[in-house]
This record gives sequence, C-alpha cells and structure tokens, in this order.
Amino acid sequence: MYLKYFEEISKIPHCSENEKALSDYIVSFAKERGLWTYQDESHNAVVKLPASKGRENIAPVIIQGHIDMVGAKTTDSTHDFEKDPLTLVTRDGFLRANGTTLGADDGIAAAYALALIDGDFEHPPIEFVFTTCEEIGMVGVTALDFSVLSAKRCINIDEETEGEFFASCAGGVRVNIEIPLEFEDAPLGGRFFEIRIGGLQGGHSGAMIHEQRANANRLLARLLLELGDIELARIEGGEKDNAIPRDASAVIYAKEKPDLSEYEKTFRKEFSAVDPYITISITEVKSVRKILTYAAKRSILNAINSLPNGVIYHTAKREGEERLAETSANLGVVAFFEKSVILASALRSSVASRKRELLSQFASVAELHRAGFSTEGDYPEWERAEKSELRELFSRIYKRTFGKDAKISGVHAGLECGVFSKRIPQVDIIAFGPTILDAHTPNERLDLASAERMWKFLREILKSLT
Repeated sequence: MYLKYFEEISKIPHCSENEKALSDYIVSFAKERGLWTYQDESHNAVVKLPASKGRENIAPVIIQGHIDMVGAKTTDSTHDFEKDPLTLVTRDGFLRANGTTLGADDGIAAAYALALIDGDFEHPPIEFVFTTCEEIGMVGVTALDFSVLSAKRCINIDEETEGEFFASCAGGVRVNIEIPLEFEDAPLGGRFFEIRIGGLQGGHSGAMIHEQRANANRLLARLLLELGDIELARIEGGEKDNAIPRDASAVIYAKEKPDLSEYEKTFRKEFSAVDPYITISITEVKSVRKILTYAAKRSILNAINSLPNGVIYHTAKREGEERLAETSANLGVVAFFEKSVILASALRSSVASRKRELLSQFASVAELHRAGFSTEGDYPEWERAEKSELRELFSRIYKRTFGKDAKISGVHAGLECGVFSKRIPQVDIIAFGPTILDAHTPNERLDLASAERMWKFLREILKSLT
C-alpha cells in the first residue's frame, strides 16, 4: 500500500527548496479525507489523524519525516529535477530510480504516513509532520510553529538501517576563520613548485569521522611546516566543510626542488588501515611571482596545524552498546582568495556544552592569529535520554516480532529530532527506518523486503502504544 504512495510522490519533483507541489499534494490528500491540516510559508505540513475506535483516550504520537530529497544524477542523465518525475526501477529486491537519486531519504516516511492516513489500522491519535529543506540545513523544521502540536512523543522515520534505532544525534555549526593576506616579491635564486596531496578517501564528516581518515588540508600544512626553508604563495584544499577533504595543494618557493618521497611513505604508513593510497606530487610552475609575507605564511600554517580536528570526545561506555563519536571537528575547506584565506570547519557534538567548548577553542585560535571568526548553520543536538518509554517499546516489539535484539545507537550527524527535542519540553523521541543504501547518490536504493518489515513493525508499534 505504501509503495503506491511512494510512486505518487516520485511523480512530483521535490528537491530541497522545491517542495511546494508535494506539500500541496499531501494537504489536499488529507483534506479530501476530512482531516485537520496545517501548512506554513515554508511548506511544512501537519495532518492530524483521529484515533481508531477504542483508542481515543491514548496519548497522541507524532510521526515525522522530511519531504525534500537530494537531487543527484549520473553524468549521462538528462533528468531535470525541477520538472521531471522520477523513473522507478525494481531490480534484485531493491527499488531504484533510473540514473538519479531515489528520494527514499526521506520519501519513505511520507509514503508510510499517507498509507496510514488512508488505511484501517489500530492506532492512537497521530500528528503527522512533513518538513521541508532538511537536506540543506533543517530550514523547514526550524521555521515550524510547534504550538500546533500537542503530542509529547515522536517517531522520526529518517534512519537508514533496519534494526538500528537512533536515540541521539549530534548538533552542529559551521565555523569560518578568515586570515588576511599580505604579499611581497619573491627573492632571487629560487623556483616555484606546486605540491599536491591526493588519493585520500574523504567521506562525510559525520558518518565517517570516527574512522580517522586522513585530512588532506592537515597533511599539507604539516608537510609545509616540516619543510621549513620554503616560502608560500598559495594554499587550498577540500570542497565542503562537512566532507573530509580528499586533496589539497600549495604553491611554494624554494631554492631547490624538495624531495617529498619520504613524506608519502610516512603518510601511507600512518594511515595504512584507512587511507593507503595517499599520493604527493611536486611540479615546477612558472606563472607565479609573489609570495606571502612570513607573518601571513606562519599564521595560515600554524592555524591549520593547531585547529582541533577529528574525534575529540567519544560517548560514554554503556553496557551492550558501542562507543560512538560524541564531539568532532572537520577542517573541510581551505579557500584562497585575493585578500584572505578562509578555513571552513564543521563542528559536531551530541552534547551542547561540548559544542560550546569546541567553539571556544576555534575562537581562541582565531584570536591568536588576529583572524576573523564567524559561525553559520547552527543546529541543535539531541542528547540521549536516560529513560525512554519509546526506546523500551521499540526494543521489546522488535525482539518479539523478529526474534532478535535491535541496536540502540546514535548518529554523529544532524537529525530533525534535535529541533523537536528543544521545542517540545519532555518529548520522548526515537528514530527508525528501513534499509536505504547509498543515499544522496544515483545508486540510492531501497531494500524492499526491509521496507515491508518496517511497515509491519510500525503498525505493531502504533497498536502497542498505551
């Protein structure tokens, strides 16, 4: 039943900032069935479904997911995400889209919700919350008027591994440190060389940071500081602050061409388990004339070298649970401009005080180097509750339904649960979902058997709520 609605959703373009048509569809769908609806200027939508017969006196529950998707396609695809419907393909037990992202992240939440609205199931009063622009910074949920909601428990359907339930998520903030540049003429007797570091895996700075993969920006600054007797003309690396940088480059000025072969061997040895294919190249360049002043060079390299990076704190050890990354930083971008270099980092923590501590450390580095300091995109964490009736219920029903224990975990990335936890006092939240592989890529696919199991599981949960 829910797959029918997923197909309908897939006909309506709904990438971030283009969700109005899908939001309108959901609201019209609910109004046709005589339900209470709410829609705001951000195209968030709320639908209230009365309890099934005999469940009217049970406390209501929120079922929540976002309706925007990431639009990515193969190089040969002509798909237009602004107007074209997705072309769905079923193969080897998975649902895919032809040449594009599928949008199961998080279209499956909307599909489950519409199927519940149109079905005949046993359930308490439900407040369905469909949010927008989650993929570009949780813009929609931040603008939502929470006064329209009455429930004190919330089921988020935005987890992508069956049998794993999230009980916490990281909050985050982007930090920019801007170091002013000063140039001077290069002295006589030397040559300009470009150094490139590449071959790193990179990866998402939330999902992969615990693997301690190499950061190209940090390796480059370390190398340049160890070379010592060189001048610096340019340095840059990385693409996004929330992605571990895979490559970085610098233009240096030196009397002789440095031998970097030992650095490549050293870095490969240090990161042999996670980044065994690091490469370092050096070539002479002719087009550069100016070098940075000694003060500017030292400020840039020392700042990169001293900024906190990687996992700073892990979660506390709990019986039966693995330790997770709790607090981290990722120097994702070194951007070189005409008058300044900007060091852009993504900071994350599931503990608010630890995020403040990390921000303070970044501010201190900026102050030491007389650099500009700014933040953007701050979103809240969802701290793990010591007790959770939903967590206990989900664990119990999962064990009863599937004969095995569920994994209670946290995610070192942002979920809208963080906003809900701050806007609804004493709210009880859990996140779950079916298995979705390679989200945000054209290879995204929904495990159909998993989706069916989690659909059955969701109905069992609603039936068991008291």
